[in-house]
Amino acid sequence: MKRSIIRRPALSAPRLIGALGAGLALTMGVWLLLAMGNRWASWLAPAPTLASPATRPADVVAIIDGEAIPTGEWSRTLAIHRTMSRLAGKAEPDPEEVLQQLIDQHLVLRWARSRELSIRPEEAAERLRAMLSAWNVSEPQLDEALGSAGLSRQDLLQEIQRLMRVERALPELQPSPEEWLAQQRARSRISVYRPMAAVEEAVREKRPAESAPTLQASPITTPSPAGPYPDQQAPDFALPDLEGKTFRLADLRGRPVILHFWATWCPVCRQETPALATVDQRYRALGIVLLGINLREHPENVQGFIRSFGPAFPILLDGDGSVATRYQVTGIPTTIFIDPSGVVRARHVGPIPESQWEEYIRRILPHSGDRIAPPDIGEMAPDFALPRENGEILRLSDYRGRSSVVLVFYRSPG
Repeated sequence: MKRSIIRRPALSAPRLIGALGAGLALTMGVWLLLAMGNRWASWLAPAPTLASPATRPADVVAIIDGEAIPTGEWSRTLAIHRTMSRLAGKAEPDPEEVLQQLIDQHLVLRWARSRELSIRPEEAAERLRAMLSAWNVSEPQLDEALGSAGLSRQDLLQEIQRLMRVERALPELQPSPEEWLAQQRARSRISVYRPMAAVEEAVREKRPAESAPTLQASPITTPSPAGPYPDQQAPDFALPDLEGKTFRLADLRGRPVILHFWATWCPVCRQETPALATVDQRYRALGIVLLGINLREHPENVQGFIRSFGPAFPILLDGDGSVATRYQVTGIPTTIFIDPSGVVRARHVGPIPESQWEEYIRRILPHSGDRIAPPDIGEMAPDFALPRENGEILRLSDYRGRSSVVLVFYRSPG
């Protein structure tokens, strides 16, 4: 089955604790912050290190100022929120949405630890009973749903305790929870170590077949107003490269574009640079434009990195992070795939597996057919048929047996 990036819902009424938090809100009569509508990615703190020497990058999904979010925590939280969303009759969150919630929660809970805010287990149990009553769900129904997702009642109660600590901390965040989180994001370095699809697949495999979500691509409809998610018109921008030349996204209309948000301090970004260079070389002949957008770093730091690693694709400087904010980039690397009409067709947070590049590129190439990459040296050149000036059809196969054939691709002026 072909997997699609699930479109993230609009953030017109942001809340911190997600679908499960909505259940908390039902019983409390309060709305809590889910995820910032104006996300501030940040790159001002010291370079991140793993929270524990025993923690390996393979075991973490993201790192916030050296504090790791384990992949297991993300997978478990995603399963809990989806299970409770189904019980509450609400839309299920997607992996990126839950990751952003976790990042916000970690920032709030880091502050709460310094204030020793705590929630007793019996408080969480009482809140769960109130939620089930509001949803008209029995405890046997809850246990059956949790078991189907590979979860226990204790997993859920621990999550409720965590969200109640966030709830208790919010009124104390000044000048407001929204502004406080924006400031914290502006002071934190956030690296995403795992592609979300891997966690999505792991969670999906634990579900009964009848409850697994549909991941097929939605039919293409009229694009919505500008936005950074699939089927939205990619927001325009203008950024300089390292030589001062300005690149405007609107000037690239008619060509497929890949935007790759990165920074030199991000270990995953550094590791992915050779793969990006290979993608650029392999697909440039198809008209694809790859733009590396560096976030909030001094040009001299970027120049030093380029001299060492030497990617040939343009590197643009988002010095104030305004373009990253417009594209709601909250963790890097983040890669956006835009088709020739300027519509976002896929969004990927974290490193992209080599096997997934072609799937994404197919979405932004018109009439790509079975093969989208140019033939490698030593392979049989694909046959084609094109008309001459006089209308006569010329086929490459007509020239088989010649000592050599040279194909020159060009575009006439104007």
